[in-house]
Amino acid sequence: MAHRDTASPLPQNVNMAKIRNKEKSYKKYLESQCSDQWRQYLELTLSAPPGRVRAYVHWHLHNKHKRSMYKPAPYLTHPSCPYQLELLRLRTQDTIHIIPSHLHYALKVPRTDYQDRVCPHCFDKGTTVLGDEIHIICHCPTTQGVLQQFTAKFQGLTRLLDLPPFVSFTPDEKTPMVLGNPPPQVLQKGLKGWVTEATPICSEFAYAIRMHVTSLLPVVVDMSSDYEAAMSSDNNDDFSPILLPPGFQPALTPPNATTLVPLLFHHLGPSPMSPNELWTCPDAAMAQAHGCQRSSCGSVRRGRGGDRYSQRRS
Repeated sequence: MAHRDTASPLPQNVNMAKIRNKEKSYKKYLESQCSDQWRQYLELTLSAPPGRVRAYVHWHLHNKHKRSMYKPAPYLTHPSCPYQLELLRLRTQDTIHIIPSHLHYALKVPRTDYQDRVCPHCFDKGTTVLGDEIHIICHCPTTQGVLQQFTAKFQGLTRLLDLPPFVSFTPDEKTPMVLGNPPPQVLQKGLKGWVTEATPICSEFAYAIRMHVTSLLPVVVDMSSDYEAAMSSDNNDDFSPILLPPGFQPALTPPNATTLVPLLFHHLGPSPMSPNELWTCPDAAMAQAHGCQRSSCGSVRRGRGGDRYSQRRS
């Protein structure tokens, strides 16, 4: 259990709190201090070379609304949003096939540096440009049509929340906005309204852009194994030939239905039932093979025990 340093004075708001509220007040004070240090540490990456951490801080943490490391992002507080998981994946840089700069591990080739993760759609057309969030959402000719389809919805959102028109925002301002971050014009008292109205639209946008980019990807069937230790099946397959029993000779032609019945009871001795009865009444035949006697009522009674086998006549 952690204890407070007795040499350090308590903050004023903690000293002024009632006795029963001092612990809660001191807890909030520590959370505020830790969150401030957490944000200051992350904001140092804004002066670092381009990278995934810097992109996340730039789009999601570098805004007027101070984020607390003890509370979820505002868009996660929406009670019922259909495509909330899609927005979560896009914000946490999980969509490596949608945003090329999100690639955080090597696939079949060595991982390229962040600044070399170019947009594949523009690269096919002879243009080399970083495939980050702002490019895929606002600038790429192949994918910017998704944002154009949602312009009317975001325009209605800004009008509902008494914000400047969506078309008046710059691409650097539109990108965090469509990713669920409130613009600077949203006050703290209007943050709840932003979460309620904007989260469903932003989540639907994240789903739409994923479906659009996925439809452009070529269909590749990967026949390799999922296990890294798996080797080629041509080299490591254990082949053992099937050995026939002594004196067994395979037939030159496959047997038909009429020849299978005598072979079934070849070693069971003679049976008082005719072959037709054996074929039409397999339960009775099996009972006869195990020493059962047939009664006149159509059932088969086992000689030693009391088990009965039902007989069905065709």
